[in-house]
Amino acid sequence: MVPGAGVDAAVVPVGTAADNSQEVPSDPTVTGWWRDGSRPGESGNTVIVGHTKSRGAGVFDALGKLREGDSIALDTGGPRLTYAVTETSTIPVDQFGTVADSIYRRSGRSGLVLLTCGDFDGREFDSTVIVHAALAG
Repeated sequence: MVPGAGVDAAVVPVGTAADNSQEVPSDPTVTGWWRDGSRPGESGNTVIVGHTKSRGAGVFDALGKLREGDSIALDTGGPRLTYAVTETSTIPVDQFGTVADSIYRRSGRSGLVLLTCGDFDGREFDSTVIVHAALAG
């Protein structure tokens, strides 16, 4: 799925939690597609989350290593969709609200956003790693 980050993992649907946050998969070796948003190939962003290491190996441990132009492939049960990374960034958790609308957008060009936590201080994560990608072709 994400060769530049060493990821070839299953994608399971996740929803929205009672506190309005995005759910994450319970298994740290799989990724979670936010089913309340856009589907792959539709208008807007498909949002996929995955764990990083706080309790062992996480599927998105190397997500922050992705760079512009890196390829991401999604097998959808139909045609395989290929995306190209357009931006990788890390922002403090308390600033996530300033970019949430651009991540969870449901209109415009089809895109992909991969999310994981970053900067674990032994108790909690202080940042969010965000990878934006555009549908290739």
